[in-house]
Amino acid sequence: MSIVLLDEDLARLEHKYVTMARLRRDHARGKPEAPLTELRALARAFPGSLSELDTMETEEIEARVIALAEARASLVVLPWMRWVFAYHAGLREALEARKDVALTTRRARSRLPIDEAFVEAARARPNGRVVPVVLAAIARWTGDDPAAIEHALLPRRRKRS
Repeated sequence: MSIVLLDEDLARLEHKYVTMARLRRDHARGKPEAPLTELRALARAFPGSLSELDTMETEEIEARVIALAEARASLVVLPWMRWVFAYHAGLREALEARKDVALTTRRARSRLPIDEAFVEAARARPNGRVVPVVLAAIARWTGDDPAAIEHALLPRRRKRS
Protein backbone atom coordinates (compact mmCIF):
# COMPACT_ATOMS: atom_id res chain seq x y z
CA MET A 1 0.00 0.00 0.00
CA SER A 2 1.28 3.42 -0.82
CA ILE A 3 0.62 6.47 1.28
CA VAL A 4 -0.36 9.30 -1.04
CA LEU A 5 0.56 12.81 0.02
CA LEU A 6 -1.37 15.83 -1.15
CA ASP A 7 0.19 19.25 -1.69
CA GLU A 8 -1.40 20.37 1.57
CA ASP A 9 0.38 17.54 3.40
CA LEU A 10 3.72 18.57 1.93
CA ALA A 11 3.00 22.21 2.80
CA ARG A 12 2.23 21.29 6.41
CA LEU A 13 5.43 19.25 6.70
CA GLU A 14 7.42 22.07 5.11
CA HIS A 15 5.91 24.53 7.60
CA LYS A 16 6.83 22.18 10.46
CA TYR A 17 10.47 22.05 9.40
CA VAL A 18 10.57 25.82 8.74
CA THR A 19 9.31 26.31 12.31
CA MET A 20 11.88 23.87 13.69
CA ALA A 21 14.69 25.61 11.75
CA ARG A 22 13.60 29.00 13.12
CA LEU A 23 13.49 27.65 16.67
CA ARG A 24 17.00 26.28 16.24
CA ARG A 25 18.33 29.56 14.79
CA ASP A 26 16.74 31.53 17.62
CA HIS A 27 18.31 29.20 20.18
CA ALA A 28 21.73 29.46 18.50
CA ARG A 29 21.47 33.25 18.63
CA GLY A 30 20.91 33.10 22.38
CA LYS A 31 17.23 34.01 22.30
CA PRO A 32 15.14 32.73 25.20
CA GLU A 33 13.55 29.32 24.98
CA ALA A 34 10.57 29.04 22.67
CA PRO A 35 7.25 29.87 24.30
CA LEU A 36 5.58 26.81 25.75
CA THR A 37 2.44 27.60 23.77
CA GLU A 38 4.40 27.37 20.50
CA LEU A 39 6.00 24.06 21.47
CA ARG A 40 2.63 22.65 22.53
CA ALA A 41 1.07 23.72 19.23
CA LEU A 42 3.90 22.04 17.31
CA ALA A 43 3.47 18.84 19.34
CA ARG A 44 -0.31 18.89 18.91
CA ALA A 45 -0.06 19.36 15.13
CA PHE A 46 2.79 16.86 14.74
CA PRO A 47 3.00 14.30 17.57
CA GLY A 48 6.64 13.29 18.01
CA SER A 49 8.00 16.55 16.59
CA LEU A 50 9.52 17.78 19.85
CA SER A 51 11.72 14.69 19.99
CA GLU A 52 12.65 15.35 16.37
CA LEU A 53 13.49 18.96 17.25
CA ASP A 54 15.66 17.77 20.12
CA THR A 55 17.57 15.09 18.19
CA MET A 56 17.79 16.07 14.53
CA GLU A 57 20.84 17.96 13.29
CA THR A 58 20.08 21.52 12.19
CA GLU A 59 21.54 20.80 8.74
CA GLU A 60 19.08 17.93 8.30
CA ILE A 61 16.14 20.11 9.32
CA GLU A 62 17.19 22.74 6.78
CA ALA A 63 17.72 20.09 4.08
CA ARG A 64 14.19 18.81 4.68
CA VAL A 65 12.76 22.31 4.22
CA ILE A 66 14.47 22.50 0.82
CA ALA A 67 13.49 18.97 -0.18
CA LEU A 68 9.83 19.56 0.70
CA ALA A 69 9.76 22.80 -1.30
CA GLU A 70 11.26 20.91 -4.25
CA ALA A 71 8.71 18.12 -3.85
CA ARG A 72 5.87 20.61 -3.93
CA ALA A 73 7.27 22.16 -7.12
CA SER A 74 8.07 18.88 -8.89
CA LEU A 75 5.39 16.59 -7.43
CA VAL A 76 8.14 14.04 -6.73
CA VAL A 77 7.61 12.77 -3.18
CA LEU A 78 10.53 11.00 -1.53
CA PRO A 79 9.94 7.95 0.70
CA TRP A 80 10.99 9.76 3.89
CA MET A 81 8.24 12.33 3.30
CA ARG A 82 5.60 9.60 3.33
CA TRP A 83 7.19 8.09 6.42
CA VAL A 84 7.20 11.41 8.30
CA PHE A 85 3.57 12.04 7.37
CA ALA A 86 2.62 8.51 8.48
CA TYR A 87 4.69 8.84 11.67
CA HIS A 88 2.87 11.94 12.87
CA ALA A 89 -0.55 10.68 11.78
CA GLY A 90 0.17 7.21 13.16
CA LEU A 91 1.29 8.57 16.52
CA ARG A 92 -1.88 10.65 16.70
CA GLU A 93 -3.96 7.56 15.96
CA ALA A 94 -2.01 5.41 18.43
CA LEU A 95 -2.50 7.97 21.19
CA GLU A 96 -6.20 8.16 20.34
CA ALA A 97 -6.46 4.36 20.49
CA ARG A 98 -6.35 4.57 24.27
CA LYS A 99 -9.64 6.41 24.15
CA ASP A 100 -12.77 4.53 23.36
CA VAL A 101 -13.01 5.69 19.75
CA ALA A 102 -14.52 3.17 17.36
CA LEU A 103 -12.25 1.73 14.68
CA THR A 104 -14.74 2.79 12.00
CA THR A 105 -14.56 6.39 13.22
CA ARG A 106 -10.77 6.20 13.20
CA ARG A 107 -10.71 4.84 9.65
CA ALA A 108 -13.03 7.56 8.39
CA ARG A 109 -10.91 10.28 9.98
CA SER A 110 -7.47 8.97 9.01
CA ARG A 111 -5.83 8.62 5.62
CA LEU A 112 -3.79 5.73 6.97
CA PRO A 113 -4.89 2.10 6.65
CA ILE A 114 -5.73 1.82 10.34
CA ASP A 115 -6.75 -1.74 11.20
CA GLU A 116 -7.63 -3.70 14.32
CA ALA A 117 -4.04 -5.02 14.63
CA PHE A 118 -2.70 -1.45 14.80
CA VAL A 119 -5.33 -0.37 17.33
CA GLU A 120 -4.70 -3.40 19.56
CA ALA A 121 -0.92 -2.96 19.41
CA ALA A 122 -1.25 0.75 20.19
CA ARG A 123 -3.48 -0.03 23.16
CA ALA A 124 -1.11 -2.75 24.41
CA ARG A 125 1.96 -0.47 24.11
CA PRO A 126 4.69 -3.12 24.29
CA ASN A 127 7.23 -2.11 26.92
CA GLY A 128 5.10 0.97 27.53
CA ARG A 129 6.11 2.50 24.20
CA VAL A 130 3.97 3.38 21.22
CA VAL A 131 6.69 4.56 18.77
CA PRO A 132 7.80 0.99 17.88
CA VAL A 133 4.16 0.14 17.12
CA VAL A 134 3.93 3.09 14.73
CA LEU A 135 7.28 2.32 13.06
CA ALA A 136 6.25 -1.30 12.47
CA ALA A 137 2.92 -0.16 11.05
CA ILE A 138 4.62 2.26 8.65
CA ALA A 139 6.83 -0.57 7.38
CA ARG A 140 3.75 -2.77 6.95
CA TRP A 141 1.74 -0.02 5.24
CA THR A 142 4.50 0.98 2.81
CA GLY A 143 6.43 -2.26 2.35
CA ASP A 144 9.60 -0.26 2.99
CA ASP A 145 12.63 -1.33 5.01
CA PRO A 146 12.00 -0.88 8.76
CA ALA A 147 15.63 0.08 9.42
CA ALA A 148 15.51 2.83 6.76
CA ILE A 149 12.27 4.14 8.21
CA GLU A 150 13.66 4.19 11.73
CA HIS A 151 16.87 5.91 10.58
CA ALA A 152 14.88 8.64 8.80
CA LEU A 153 12.44 9.20 11.64
CA LEU A 154 14.53 8.70 14.75
CA PRO A 155 17.88 10.37 14.15
CA ARG A 156 20.72 9.94 16.57
CA ARG A 157 21.16 12.61 19.16
CA ARG A 158 22.48 15.81 17.68
CA LYS A 159 25.69 17.41 18.79
CA ARG A 160 25.03 20.19 21.27
CA SER A 161 26.60 23.54 20.52
